[in-house]
Amino acid sequence: MIPKAKKNLHACTYHLRNLLNSKHFEEVEINFEAFVNSARNTTFVLQKEFKKTPGFIEWYGNPDKPEEAEEGTKLHQMKNDELCKFFLNLRSKIAKEGITNLNCSTTVRSLRTGRDFPDKPAGASIAVGSQGIYYYVQKGTPQEDKLPAITGGDITTNIFIAGAPTQHLAKTIPNPNLVNISELYYEYLKNLVEEWTGIMNSLG
Repeated sequence: MIPKAKKNLHACTYHLRNLLNSKHFEEVEINFEAFVNSARNTTFVLQKEFKKTPGFIEWYGNPDKPEEAEEGTKLHQMKNDELCKFFLNLRSKIAKEGITNLNCSTTVRSLRTGRDFPDKPAGASIAVGSQGIYYYVQKGTPQEDKLPAITGGDITTNIFIAGAPTQHLAKTIPNPNLVNISELYYEYLKNLVEEWTGIMNSLG
């Protein structure tokens, strides 16, 4: 049997790939938020599908009473793991406030306004800031907006995540940047789903 949560894992890999291929800070925010939501949904779906299956509660813990999770269960492990707690809290925060803990700095080495903005909307102004380059369109109207500008210039944006976890499963995370902690959390979820699949198959 293939757990439904496998599809959520596929979504995680999709959003991770997009995160790695992001060309603007706003794309990073959008793709990271999508990854966080898909990752959290993995455990939701796993719980929903199997909480009445014999052996699941003993292995995972009771999802209806996470505060009472016993030592040795996956819920207890996640509740006490710095990386897992980080993503759990982030998912709740995103639902209420959006992404707020990404910071960045942008360095512009070469930029020619005459040829490095081929998709600049008519009448738009250009703004350069720590989050990259944006177009401001239709200022002073109800359609006013700030759009990410993908340019042909030589530009680097360095992104930092505030409060990133430094420990996972009692081990130090060597370089807890945005991509590394996301990939590490994905691997944890993948192993979680595969471990339960193995247990389920062994129980017949």
